[in-house]
Amino acid sequence: MRTLSTQTQAIEGELARRKLSYFVRFAWKVVEPETALIWNWHLDAVCDHVQAFLEKRLDKHNLIINVPPGSMKSTIISVMSPAWMWLHNPSWRGLFFSGNESIGLRDSMKCRDIIESDWYQQTFQPTWRFEKDQNAKGHYRNNASGFRKAQSAGSRVTGDRADDIFCDDPLDAAEAFSKPARDSIITWWTQAASNRLNDLRTGGRCIIMQRLHDEDLAGYVLKHEPQDWEKLIIRQEYELNSDITSLGWSDPRSEEGSLFFPERFPSEVITIEKRRLGSYGYAGQHQQHPSAS
Repeated sequence: MRTLSTQTQAIEGELARRKLSYFVRFAWKVVEPETALIWNWHLDAVCDHVQAFLEKRLDKHNLIINVPPGSMKSTIISVMSPAWMWLHNPSWRGLFFSGNESIGLRDSMKCRDIIESDWYQQTFQPTWRFEKDQNAKGHYRNNASGFRKAQSAGSRVTGDRADDIFCDDPLDAAEAFSKPARDSIITWWTQAASNRLNDLRTGGRCIIMQRLHDEDLAGYVLKHEPQDWEKLIIRQEYELNSDITSLGWSDPRSEEGSLFFPERFPSEVITIEKRRLGSYGYAGQHQQHPSAS
């Protein structure tokens, strides 16, 4: 890892404290030292809305983010956000649900790697530390009473309550057309997971996913609780008249059909994805427009 001068480290640390997007840029080298980070406007959009969600600056307590696959959503939400949040409030507690248990554990470990890294410790010099008796791969606490806990979507939810709850792709794409599978996730969310907040008046829920079916979890909450959820929707191919969020953000593209991340997903890749997924799969996962089937 590169060595920073004292002045550069101080500047980097101040920028990273102020904005989650800067934190993601600088912390990337810890978890992906051999992979160059290609930045794109959508990363600023996701980071800014997640930061506003954590800081309680959105008009609504809850946030839905729908983005195409490969958007770094899990890295921002599950890896970077808790480490950044503990710079400001080490007593903050987060529950992280994922439809893939191995990915949930992977992201939990990456988050811990960032916090334990020389970069984090030297740059921010936190006054808190991990509790030795609660420092497992998927569940760790610090001595300021904060914790980060990972669980599988659909699993039994007992015990801990959190300040904020995150749910990342709760339904496997292979089960998108199974009504029992969809209903099971919705029942789990409405009757168990979404209630595990310390304070229902101030706590927030964040669902980040690609759309798989019009009756998936995002579809359910947007149909039954539209007044309670802020929406950030990013489509692979731009569509005119996109929503403006309460932060004043709107999609920066102007030409209909232009791609959201051509450096990573050029037109030839999208053509292959359309053949692979079919019209229904592409419409849901990439355009966030699933329809009943």
